[in-house]
Amino acid sequence: MKKISFSSFILLFVSMLFLTSSFAQDTPQWGLPDGVKARIGKGRANDVAVSPDGTQLAIATGIGVWLYDETGNEIALLTGHTRHVESVAYSPNGKTLASGSGSEIRLWDPSTQAHKTTFMGQQATSLAYSPDGRTLAVGRWQGIDLLNVQTGKRKSSLSGHTHHVRVLAFSPDGKKLASAANHREDATIFLWNARTGKHLRTLTGHPRNVHSLTFSPDNSTLASGSRDDGIRLWNAKTGKQTRTIEEWSDSLTYFPDGKTIGVGQGGTIVLLNANTGDVLQGLPAHKDGIHSLIFSLDGSTAVSSSWDGTTRLWDVETLSFITVEGHFNFHRSALSPNGKTVAVVNAANIFLYNTLNGQFNKVLDVGRRGGVLAYSPDGGTLAIETWEDGRQIHLLNARTGKLKRSLRWEGDGVRSIAFSPDSKTLASGSWGDGAIRVWNAKNGKLQYTLSEHTESVEILVFSPDGKTLVSGGGDRTIRFWNLQTGQLQRTLEGHRYWVQSLAFSPNGNTLASGNGGELHLWNPRNGQLKQTIEGARGEALAFSK
Repeated sequence: MKKISFSSFILLFVSMLFLTSSFAQDTPQWGLPDGVKARIGKGRANDVAVSPDGTQLAIATGIGVWLYDETGNEIALLTGHTRHVESVAYSPNGKTLASGSGSEIRLWDPSTQAHKTTFMGQQATSLAYSPDGRTLAVGRWQGIDLLNVQTGKRKSSLSGHTHHVRVLAFSPDGKKLASAANHREDATIFLWNARTGKHLRTLTGHPRNVHSLTFSPDNSTLASGSRDDGIRLWNAKTGKQTRTIEEWSDSLTYFPDGKTIGVGQGGTIVLLNANTGDVLQGLPAHKDGIHSLIFSLDGSTAVSSSWDGTTRLWDVETLSFITVEGHFNFHRSALSPNGKTVAVVNAANIFLYNTLNGQFNKVLDVGRRGGVLAYSPDGGTLAIETWEDGRQIHLLNARTGKLKRSLRWEGDGVRSIAFSPDSKTLASGSWGDGAIRVWNAKNGKLQYTLSEHTESVEILVFSPDGKTLVSGGGDRTIRFWNLQTGQLQRTLEGHRYWVQSLAFSPNGNTLASGNGGELHLWNPRNGQLKQTIEGARGEALAFSK
């Protein structure tokens, strides 16, 4: 194999990075459930794995496991799990792919996509193959099971964590296994004898979530990463901490040469000297945090996967790369009034999709990380909250994405947005101080600030005649507001939990309110409760027309 220096790889990484398209790709409509017209996106990337030879990429999502070849083309969507897939791992010889979902682990032939067998057990939250391929480590609630990969039988059961084990790493020689929970209440790292399951060391020092573990190629050092307090290096034999690197991280991995540590820091890959902790270089790589940064077993391929929906796969030998897109973590969505377009938010982009076939139409660049989203009833405006550079709501031309105006204020961020039926008024509800702000959507002027809720304003809805604004809050109340005067008209109580959804019937004679366990139907004119439906999950509500 042709050898190249990592400095050459880095230079080409920077020069070629910005040549890749940032636009969404159309999604293959494979494996749709009965009655579903189209799928928007491919599902958020919960975990990624690269085959040992770097020729195949597996991405675990809520709808199954996507397989890609080295050119970025979709090979298949592996389905069969009944819940979202949390983890994937290739065997060291590349002949088996393991996927974990709920209480089942499925083994696949990645070359034929055939399902080999299923192991049942406790909830599988993480997976890792031992270097010799004989053992599969399965992270679960408060521990780890070591399974015989031929039979699925449990060889050892390791306990000690207080939450689900979501991070696993074998040492390259296969003698040790490191584990972490990636939970704010369980920041411990456990070292185990990977062959006997014996507990060797408990490493403490991180105050909160440990999200990444990686051994140095010579087995001597374990690196652990946390977003809150930096990177810690540990002597893998004694468990003693040898160094703290004051660099926060979302992910980390040792380079195959052992001299460099790659760190996902927001959307940037930061390269650190593994001995001194000094920053060698920062590489702008993604628009959002990098949750996975890994190398193939043979060191030929590097993979970075981000919450911006992109996964980049780099061939170190040929210095070429591909970008796999579409695995977005959609924060919010909104349906256009005519029902033909759905807008979804990911990082600083709004993606517009055709609802009839699921095909991608357009991307609108917000310029800042986006949050709550809403269409105006006339279809001409998209309102989106942005999370950076102060509190503001951007009003965009829904077709072109051009900024019409921005609404700015001092205070907490937005939890809910709603337009009046005539599109002339916009209301925003905050998540912290319980304030509702009512704006003139045409000139951007603030008309009222309504401050009766004592907790977050979860949902806002206008009455069909546009004269009344109704708000539902974390304080378990529903409040009616007169839009002419800004005065509180009525307060409805009765929900046991916060009010998550509200919907008027088309004729305005009924108001439905819901949360995770109950649905109430009200007479909005007098506030009388008409009916309560227990057990109905009412996180989202809509009346038929």
